[in-house]
Amino acid sequence: MPHKKTIFFDASGTLFYINQGVGHHYSRIAKTYGVLVDADYLDTRFHDIYAKSSHTVSEQSEKKWWRDIVTLVFEDVIFPADDTENSSFDLFFDEVYAFFQQGAEEEERAWTLFPETREVLEHLSALHYPLGIISNFDSRIETILKNLDIFHFFKTITYSTEAGFAKPSVHIFQQALKKAGCTAKDGIHIGDHLVFDIEGAENAGMQAFLIDRQGKQQRKQNEQQTGKNVIRDLREIYERI
Repeated sequence: MPHKKTIFFDASGTLFYINQGVGHHYSRIAKTYGVLVDADYLDTRFHDIYAKSSHTVSEQSEKKWWRDIVTLVFEDVIFPADDTENSSFDLFFDEVYAFFQQGAEEEERAWTLFPETREVLEHLSALHYPLGIISNFDSRIETILKNLDIFHFFKTITYSTEAGFAKPSVHIFQQALKKAGCTAKDGIHIGDHLVFDIEGAENAGMQAFLIDRQGKQQRKQNEQQTGKNVIRDLREIYERI
């Protein structure tokens, strides 16, 4: 059998996404605690705060890190007291944290696969490409992958709180390559963030592809000006590996 390169994927934003957006679920769950906050406002707050946050945390501190993020999102919101006369925010946060791991009933599930994700993973697996994940995520990722029924496609899963490094650090890519037993020149990384995924992987010596489903960057213009590989659909990778 001919030698196959190992193909690594980013997770959220590349293989799957948050169904209806973060703000929707924050607002929906907060409402059950008597707190009414606009979903779009919460969505904007979350993305602004998340973008400014460091992703390098340990598995031991990952839940606290997320609590700090959500606390800032709801900084100006008052939660009513619970039965112990303490703020119900702690109960709200615990519910939110569990929801984004387990999801819920179909109409309010946390995560959804992009339309082509399963087809691409099946196709590449059938061609015997080793597959892996490199993600700025926490230990909930394995449960999420299992709930989405795609965990079995991956030979290795490397995430930032386990690795102790976050993309774009070359160290997380190097750990993923070591796990997979391949060299940088034999590794391909696909992700949706130009700095975290593409520049990070290239700095580690890997080939990288930017998935740009919304066409925010015209492929020809982007590739000519930056030298980056851009795809609009994961299926485009078939002819480019």
